[in-house]
Amino acid sequence: TTEIYTLSLHDALPICSVFYAPILRLGIKVMSFLPETIFIKFLGARNVKGRLNKIINLIENKDVVDILRGISQYIPDSEIALWVKYGMKNDGLFQNKLKSGNPLDDMLFCDIKTHLPDQIMTKVDRATMFASIEGREPLLDHRIIEKSFSIVNDLKIGRDGQTKYILKSIVWDMIPKKMVERPKHGFGIPLTEWMLGPLKPLVDELINTEALDAEIFNGSYILDFKERFYAGEKVNERKLWHVLMFQMWYREWLPRINNDISN
Repeated sequence: TTEIYTLSLHDALPICSVFYAPILRLGIKVMSFLPETIFIKFLGARNVKGRLNKIINLIENKDVVDILRGISQYIPDSEIALWVKYGMKNDGLFQNKLKSGNPLDDMLFCDIKTHLPDQIMTKVDRATMFASIEGREPLLDHRIIEKSFSIVNDLKIGRDGQTKYILKSIVWDMIPKKMVERPKHGFGIPLTEWMLGPLKPLVDELINTEALDAEIFNGSYILDFKERFYAGEKVNERKLWHVLMFQMWYREWLPRINNDISN
């Protein structure tokens, strides 16, 4: 989590860099010979190799901005330019929000201003509204958020690396221990399986020379990326998924927009 990685800035990263990075590298090299399906079947986890590589980069890095980039789905401007023809500025996304001088508070604040509203809250709102439910998040009360930034780091993260330390301390005697200590579990979807399986016809229909708007996309790069994905190369399938989602939106709404403009 963000909290653990930030705490490492103070004293844990140098130790991890010396002792654990070589072990992780060796482990990754050994596991690289195993198919991804092994991790999915026995661990229920996807992209294990990518995650381990990310951990190595984190424990060897002491720069807050680089750590934020490493734990996020950040795409640098130089790579965005390979996909689209109009300029986007992601590189200053984190620097503009790191102002307190406290690495932990900086990272938490950045998370509140980016990942929380653009990812987590968006998904919560869509899921609840789909079921005609008004979702409310009491822990996001502005008074709680403001108070949290006045709390010292040692109370945000316990000495043993325990995240959500205060909240867990409050409910420790009320909720079974196995529930309090249960790790977070995401709601990842099997993008690779979908795009190589039932959604492959849709991918081919919307991501081809004719379908990609030449004024927006660098079609040759995207098509080459798609073929490498089809060939089983280790690429980030989410990037292809983003293009597919845009294409579906573009096909559905552009005619309506043009029609409204003409009328």
